Amino acid sequence: MISQRTIIKMISIVSFFLGFLMLLLFIVILFIFVGLEPITSLQLLFYYGFGTLNYFIEALLRGVPLLLISLGLMFTFMAGVWNIGAEGQFYVGAIITVAIALYSAWMPFPLPLILATLGGGLGGALYALLPAYLRVSRNINEVFTTLMLNYIAIYTISYLLLGPLRNPTTNFAETPPVPESALSPRILPHYRLNWLSILAFISIPIILIIRNKTNFGLSIKFMGQNPTAAEFIGIDKNRLILKTMLLSGFLAGLAAAHEVLGVVHAVRQGISPGYGYISIGVTYFGSLHPIGIFLISILAAGIINGARLVSFFLGIPIGLSDILFGALPLFIFISNKIVERLLINKLIYGRGLWQ
Repeated sequence: MISQRTIIKMISIVSFFLGFLMLLLFIVILFIFVGLEPITSLQLLFYYGFGTLNYFIEALLRGVPLLLISLGLMFTFMAGVWNIGAEGQFYVGAIITVAIALYSAWMPFPLPLILATLGGGLGGALYALLPAYLRVSRNINEVFTTLMLNYIAIYTISYLLLGPLRNPTTNFAETPPVPESALSPRILPHYRLNWLSILAFISIPIILIIRNKTNFGLSIKFMGQNPTAAEFIGIDKNRLILKTMLLSGFLAGLAAAHEVLGVVHAVRQGISPGYGYISIGVTYFGSLHPIGIFLISILAAGIINGARLVSFFLGIPIGLSDILFGALPLFIFISNKIVERLLINKLIYGRGLWQ
């Protein structure tokens, strides 16, 4: 007999490898479609993603927003709450981060950095509060509200970048640059990894403790697995929805603060290449576990970086990497469904191995 816990681990591991193989096959097909030699191009993709110290650090850097957003989504998904609005929460966090950084430039370092980082997190949290409130007070499905709020945030900030907040010096669709006193210092002089990046990685053990050792973490697990029983034993479902959405939005806002203060040093149109959407796939690919999410974040970031550099050096459309961004969640979903059907329906229920 096989225990339920063992089955869940088997599904996660097999789903990961199947989804990864499907992604590699899809990449090979894309390379063939654009006229490239697939094996050589695949080698170049992983070389440009992880092959040198600089490329590996760039993968870590791009993995930070995926990691933070995915960790936030992990809490909502564990609780059975579908936050599809991390993209909009990211954009709101970004614009509030840069606004605080610009208006606190007169303060000594590191006060503007601290205030702007916290402001970005709070901006994302407050934007996540609206769909959470509509869910608990009016029972309006959060999938619809969070998805619609993404477009409101993106297009409102696009208006601001083309109007009131446009950089008067360059006249591009971007804000003025973040002042020096609000920039996150680099750890090594020739690499872009900065101290906000390190804080994101340090947060993993903290998230693990919250997830596995606190009443909050245990309550959201129980509510996600059996909401009826959770209400029966006195777990406040509405309060947990508000808390998980606030936490998820806060981490999306922190991801935005990292991009603004540590990487881009401004807010530009398209500052997020779809981090909020790809993080949905990363969260599930990582089996709703912080360690798994960390590993998948770095893997996905390296593949995307590699695809962009392959596109640049070999002269093929840069949209290749954007296709991979969109394809990853699809392959994760397909692989999970295939593995669940084969392992549970055929092998376990079919042969009476469930315990």
